[in-house]
Amino acid sequence: MSRPKPTKPPIAAVIQCTPKAVRPDVAAQYLGVTPFRIEEWMREGLLEFVVPPGSDSRVILVKTLDDFITSLPRQKGALAGRGRNAPQ
Repeated sequence: MSRPKPTKPPIAAVIQCTPKAVRPDVAAQYLGVTPFRIEEWMREGLLEFVVPPGSDSRVILVKTLDDFITSLPRQKGALAGRGRNAPQ
C-alpha cells in the first residue's frame, strides 16, 4: 500500500486597496453626510475636487476628505436649536 503524498496548503494573498479618490456619493458616505452636503461644499469652494482627463465626473481625493473633516472644530454637548434646545 502506498501512502498519499502530502499536499501543500494553497497560498492565498489578501490585497487591500484603498482608493485615492472617490465620487461625491461615496465621499458623503465616508464623511457621514448627505451627497447634497458634499455638492454644497464643492460649490462653495470648501471642498476641492478633480475632473480626471476624458471624464465629466468629479472625484475628491481621500486625503482632501481627511484633511477637511479634521480641520472642522470639534464640539461637545447638545446642538443649539434641536430637541429641547429648539427656540419656542
